[in-house]
Amino acid sequence: MKKINFKKFFNYFNFNSDEGLEIKVFRDWKVIIFSFVFLSLMIIIIDIYIFLRYQKEIDKEPNIEEVKILTIDRKSLQEAIDKVNIKIDQFQKVMDLPDIKDPSI
Repeated sequence: MKKINFKKFFNYFNFNSDEGLEIKVFRDWKVIIFSFVFLSLMIIIIDIYIFLRYQKEIDKEPNIEEVKILTIDRKSLQEAIDKVNIKIDQFQKVMDLPDIKDPSI
């Protein structure tokens, strides 16, 4: 099995070294591709971890007793509608008043 030379590998990312200041197209593309692949793998691993962690909760059947059914109180709703209608009528009365002219003009 071939040993990985980490010093040579990290020199690709060390732009302050003598080798890092030179423009080497192949080395730069290796760094870009390696970075892209590494970040992609990290994102995929994190996504798989999150999916597997919450998959149990997704597959779980809801308990009918825990589900609350919302109902509307019709009496309270009718009272609210009546109050809104009263305000609409009051607004219409104010709008129907005759225009008052300014006597100072």
